Amino acid sequence: MDENLAIGPSSAALALVVIGIAFLLTWRQRVESRRHRSVEDEADRRYFARQDRRRYRGVICLAVLGLGIGVGGNIDIRAGRSERIAFVVTWGAVFLLLLQVLLLAFVDLWSTRRYADRQRRRLAEERRITLEREVAELLERRRREGRSRADED
Repeated sequence: MDENLAIGPSSAALALVVIGIAFLLTWRQRVESRRHRSVEDEADRRYFARQDRRRYRGVICLAVLGLGIGVGGNIDIRAGRSERIAFVVTWGAVFLLLLQVLLLAFVDLWSTRRYADRQRRRLAEERRITLEREVAELLERRRREGRSRADED
């Protein structure tokens, strides 16, 4: 095996990309958080507050994950026992952080689906009430028209 094969530069580049993505997601989440401040419904406000916490936690995990990739890729496991232990611990932490990010993504997806279902039910209820009101107005109008025709005869 070639002794000059090093993953240090590649892992550093990957770490910078992951950390950069984390910063971009942080900026995007701040923009979204400002937009949600004007929400009046209490249930929606709670949903958006939880969403913000989840997504900020995910961004922090992503940034630490990038840091772990950068550090883990630059550990020389041939240097000694303590370096091998540091390598295993670092990449174990990277793996656990990756699982955490995936878990947060699935929870966010599930929560967003529940929110969409609640909004869909609310809109359906509003539509039902509007249709019932329109039917009642139409029946009232027909009833009045029927009376006026009967009065004319």
